[in-house]
Amino acid sequence: MLIILSIYLIALACWLGGIVFFSFFTTRIVFASLPRAEAGVAIRALFPQYYMLGYVAGAVSLVLAIYITAVRTPRVWWGGTTSVMLNGAVLLLNIAAIVGTAGALTARG
Repeated sequence: MLIILSIYLIALACWLGGIVFFSFFTTRIVFASLPRAEAGVAIRALFPQYYMLGYVAGAVSLVLAIYITAVRTPRVWWGGTTSVMLNGAVLLLNIAAIVGTAGALTARG
């Protein structure tokens, strides 16, 4: 079970690390170093690998979270807590999407 938990945590760490690194470092450096049009091309070229990391790490995390919840019945609260946290994250992402879209629809956007 220790190996499963380790893989689960590594998958979550890779997913989060990829998001943080790409969002706060890679894009900032690329747009600061290249002209805007070239930076856009470079970032677009990175998107497939960036999203693939998220898909793989997310799928591994989801499968292992379900497995851990099913195998470790005394800790069912963990599965419930995880569902609540995921729900909260989706809620915040939806709010961010609405705010971003609304900002793009303004006269300035």
